[in-house]
Amino acid sequence: MCHPILLGVVGGILAAKLLYRFRGGGGCARRFRDGGGGCGGGYARRWGRWSRRHGGGAPDAADLGVKLSDVAGKLELNARQKEEASEVFARLTGAFGDRVEPGTRLHAVLETISAEPFNEDAAADALGIPDGPPSPADKELLDGVEHVHNILTNEQREKLRAILT
Repeated sequence: MCHPILLGVVGGILAAKLLYRFRGGGGCARRFRDGGGGCGGGYARRWGRWSRRHGGGAPDAADLGVKLSDVAGKLELNARQKEEASEVFARLTGAFGDRVEPGTRLHAVLETISAEPFNEDAAADALGIPDGPPSPADKELLDGVEHVHNILTNEQREKLRAILT
């Protein structure tokens, strides 16, 4: 009486494993197809993830760029500058996110802040403000970006340009 039940359980497990492998859920063929390099490929992929997390290997996409919240610390702003720039940085973070990566609007806005003569038209383009009279909220943000440009020293603008490259 016990043997038929045991045989059915073992047979069911084997059938489930077979179906799992044939549907692409396991085995060496799946790893070759997914670019893992055969039966040992899983180990190499795990090692690569561990290596990236612990300072080695290729950078993840999340590691590219710099956070806008870290820019103030890297620029070594004094207390007055931090206080005046924090509201503008908060609005920029709310509008464009916290990650500064090349090709993003936030990167373009920071480039206009770091430019030697401040160009209001370039800043408006970077902020995505359409041509014509800006709305009061857009005008306030544009004025805030110009104010951040004005409170930075030349050395801090040079540091900002270095951060952006």
